[in-house]
Amino acid sequence: MGRRKNLIWIYNYIDYRKYLADYYRIMKAKRKGFTYRTFLSSIGVTSSAFLINLIKGYFNLNSNFILKISKAIGLRPKESQYFENMVLFTQAKTVEEKIRYFERMLQMFPPYANKAEPIQYKFFSRWYNEAIREVLTYYKFKNDYIELALMFDPPVRHEYVKSSISVMEQLGFIHKDKDGIYHKVDQVLTPAPEIESMLISGHDLKMMDLAKESIDRFPPEACDISSLTLSVSQDIFEEIKKELMSLRKKIVALSAKANHLDRVYQLNFQLFPLTVVKQRARRPRKKKEGTDSDHPTTAEEVMPPLNNQDNEKEFEKAEQNLAEHFQKNIKTK
Repeated sequence: MGRRKNLIWIYNYIDYRKYLADYYRIMKAKRKGFTYRTFLSSIGVTSSAFLINLIKGYFNLNSNFILKISKAIGLRPKESQYFENMVLFTQAKTVEEKIRYFERMLQMFPPYANKAEPIQYKFFSRWYNEAIREVLTYYKFKNDYIELALMFDPPVRHEYVKSSISVMEQLGFIHKDKDGIYHKVDQVLTPAPEIESMLISGHDLKMMDLAKESIDRFPPEACDISSLTLSVSQDIFEEIKKELMSLRKKIVALSAKANHLDRVYQLNFQLFPLTVVKQRARRPRKKKEGTDSDHPTTAEEVMPPLNNQDNEKEFEKAEQNLAEHFQKNIKTK
């Protein structure tokens, strides 16, 4: 079945707030009779502030409104599932949650969808991709996937190595010379903003897991594992971050000038608080009964329904706010 001809294609989006903003803007421009009021009415909303507050991230959607909006837009069953997972991904609080919903979204991408996010995710979601790339700085790899796979600890299956080489070729991270030997290419990958934090944090978590496992996997003389617990001020914290950045650059320079490279190591940096700053300490906010998060679930909880006599003026004001929001975003892109 070919691509569904629609004014806006949902699979082009990862953030549901951006999707809804573009949906409203395009429908308003292209469809006669489509108004701010009719759209809100189709999902059973009386507050004029609903859409603008939702797009700006002032509150989250619950499952009831996910279904209502899917029906109002006219999404097909698979598209509705994608929209639901897109909402859950956007609203997820932890890296693990974001990864879970993003993987579901990836499974729903149509085969003809030409998107960068799936290939970027394949690279960051596997610890061995970066390790294989580094091995190619000193190892003359020429399609012997089994031999290359045997170089890693923990072990990596040769099928995964083959897939990794393919992914990195597509991203431009490696290239094959005229003799069929692969080489590392110094190129920076910049993921889409909606998934950048998730990809990098997910990768860091995997490397932390490998660090924990290394204590039992390798003898003490093969590693250098230590930690510090110390008291600092905000100024000293910022100074330590600068020192760590400087150290990272120095270590990269040491590696670059080294001769006779023969191994790959992983170096992690973690600096995190163990206490709460006293003047900023707050008691946990009690969740509202029936909501999905600490934020109000719907705009009706942010603003009460309007009186009939004020509706027209308030709807016009909300629609103007939306127009200004769109215009501001266009200018800053």
